[in-house]
Amino acid sequence: MKLFPRALLSAVCVITLHFVATPAMAEPTQVLAVKSKKLNLYGAADGPRVEALPGEQVKTPIAILEVAPNNRLKVEIGGKPYWLAPHQVETDEKITVEVRCRDQVSSYASTRGNLEKCKP
Repeated sequence: MKLFPRALLSAVCVITLHFVATPAMAEPTQVLAVKSKKLNLYGAADGPRVEALPGEQVKTPIAILEVAPNNRLKVEIGGKPYWLAPHQVETDEKITVEVRCRDQVSSYASTRGNLEKCKP
């Protein structure tokens, strides 16, 4: 099969843009605070709860060693490895959301500052 230079150039551009322009997902590196009164500790990424600690007893920040496919966070507490549910803790993960403003309700749009981040 003979590839024409134009088709080859197009393929190279698409592949390059895919690997260069795709944003990287930034994983969290540390737990900054505990959101709940009780922090559940799990023995495995998909395992049952093995222990629970009062939230105020947990010293933060805690380094995150690994993030499981189900988003549980592996940490070390008291010299033992545990997994945490991400909804129970606050991490340093950067979350950015692109705001698109389409048909806005007039009362919402009239509130100062609501449409400042909109992209047409």
